[in-house]
Amino acid sequence: MSEVYLPDKDKIVGKIVDDTYYSRRSFKVHFYRIGEGYPISVSILNHLKATNVKFVIIIEYDRNVGEEQIYRCNVSDYDSRASFKWAGHDEQKCVPLRRMEMMKE
Repeated sequence: MSEVYLPDKDKIVGKIVDDTYYSRRSFKVHFYRIGEGYPISVSILNHLKATNVKFVIIIEYDRNVGEEQIYRCNVSDYDSRASFKWAGHDEQKCVPLRRMEMMKE
């Protein structure tokens, strides 16, 4: 397992286990309504590709009290998404949750 840090900050945003990147996200804080999902920094996506990570798993932990929702997609799914700058953040890409596989806990 290796931890993934936000670029230029000492904040852990996820971890890599084998060929999968895991990131826990708060619906109330991190959900990007325009993109209908959870953005990931382009620099982190580049790091994931360089380290042969194939999958992204987003663990959404506070939309419904006491429940977690788990979403999965391929890192390559971000390739076709337009990048954008969100206030106070670096360049990001977002895969809408409807295009991700919802998984069981």
